[in-house]
Amino acid sequence: MSLISAGVNLRRQGLLGLTEAARLETQKEIAEKQLESAKETAEMQNLGTGAGIGGAIGVNKALAASKAAEAAAGSAASGTGAGAAGGFVSPTGGGAALAQSANAAGAGAAGAGGAAGAGGAAAGSSGAMATLSTIAAPIAIGIGAAFLLNKLLG
Repeated sequence: MSLISAGVNLRRQGLLGLTEAARLETQKEIAEKQLESAKETAEMQNLGTGAGIGGAIGVNKALAASKAAEAAAGSAASGTGAGAAGGFVSPTGGGAALAQSANAAGAGAAGAGGAAGAGGAAAGSSGAMATLSTIAAPIAIGIGAAFLLNKLLG
């Protein structure tokens, strides 16, 4: 074997080694990207779960507040209970502010006075925002808890 053929064989073996090293490096990078993607997916899934749980709690609170406000507004329309306050049980009436405004306007016509009707009309304009704020707070808490879990366990 000549010196030239030995050099060609060494070069061929070196290229095969470099090709194999490049292939292994590419596989390693792909596996690292998949692992990072799976980690991000798990974190986003935790945040989504936290938001979902918070949303469920918020909607239940809004519905409970709505039912309580409707009951209080009903007693105000009949002239008992919270009629002196213009049909409002508390300033945090939740999603029932729109229903309160209709009931309070009826109570104003039924003898609770013009102030009750005006107060009901003002509450009706903020009913949707009150409902959203009742729902949004638990959602934010759920996302925050999921974020903390991601940081602690990630």
